[in-house]
This record gives sequence, C-alpha cells and structure tokens, in this order.
Amino acid sequence: NNTITNIELQNNNITKDGIAFISYILTFCNSSITSINLAANSLDLESMKAIANLLRCNKSLTSIDLSYNDEIKDEGV
Repeated sequence: NNTITNIELQNNNITKDGIAFISYILTFCNSSITSINLAANSLDLESMKAIANLLRCNKSLTSIDLSYNDEIKDEGV
C-alpha cells in the first residue's frame, strides 16, 4: 500500500525477532513509509542491528522513535 506513510507500533512488546521481520518488510516491500514509532518495546542491541540494515536500504524512512527502549543502551546507539 503506497498510501501509508506512518506506522505506530509503540508499546507492543516487539522483540528482536519482530523487528527483524518488520525491517525485512520495510526494506524490500514498501518505500512509502517515512515514519515508524517503535517506542516502549523490548528492543535491544540485536534489534538495532536490524534497524541499521533497514536504514542502509530504505531511503524513504526519515523518522524512527526508539524512546523508552531501555535495553538499547549506549552500544545500540
């Protein structure tokens, strides 16, 4: 769907497996998404690796909210 530009997934207990799948979909299947809210999930360092891969490939994504994911820590940034 090319009309969806924003995805709100905050507070859904998304883990590294979930974010790996979401990153895959946004890398290969949808270039219209410009913003994704992943605040207050269960993201960690492994999750950040999947997001980094997404950012390398998806040029339309301009905003990602990762706030309140306490397991990311400094290494994930």
